[in-house]
Amino acid sequence: MFRIVIVFLMLFWASMEMQAHVDQKQPEGGETYHPGETVGIVWEATMGHSTLNWDLFYSIDGGLTWTILKEDLATEARNYQWLVPDVPSVKVRIKVIQDNEGGDYENSSQNFTIASATGIQQSVQYPEIKVFPNPISDIATIEFENPNNEKHSLTIYNIQGEVLQSITHISSGKIIIQRENLPAGSYFIQLRDEHKVRGAGKLVIR
Repeated sequence: MFRIVIVFLMLFWASMEMQAHVDQKQPEGGETYHPGETVGIVWEATMGHSTLNWDLFYSIDGGLTWTILKEDLATEARNYQWLVPDVPSVKVRIKVIQDNEGGDYENSSQNFTIASATGIQQSVQYPEIKVFPNPISDIATIEFENPNNEKHSLTIYNIQGEVLQSITHISSGKIIIQRENLPAGSYFIQLRDEHKVRGAGKLVIR
């Protein structure tokens, strides 16, 4: 009996240690987000280690299963801008893993909500950009105000929030998107300058 208690305590403390070395700060749990919205994932390292990199995962079933969000983030990273995927659920969680030379450490949020795409708020639509035609077959044009020729980047995501294409060093107010090998379906697009998100929305390919 004494040995069973010792084993139990060792497992308990090992589990506690796994959760104690990294603190996932945002989202905390209880929030509601909309597909296409950009959310800052924020975490802290509470104890120093020989950290190799950071891995991010999300779950839509309360942590029963996990999907890769981003792997091998730089050692010094403590935040990540996540484009919320079109996967409505009230049991969404974010998990941060501190990948070390020895053992890995992790921490996750409590449940939060991704609302249905039909409930996207107008404020998430960023009316600064125009996309035409939409739906597209082969080529789409995106126009936006850029009178000072500032550098921008455009990213195309699938509905799971995974990056499929990225166009950088855009200095005009017009971008041509080539369909290339993207299959028919719905996608998210996000336009950023060097400081903030300038535009976001859906792109439909026929």
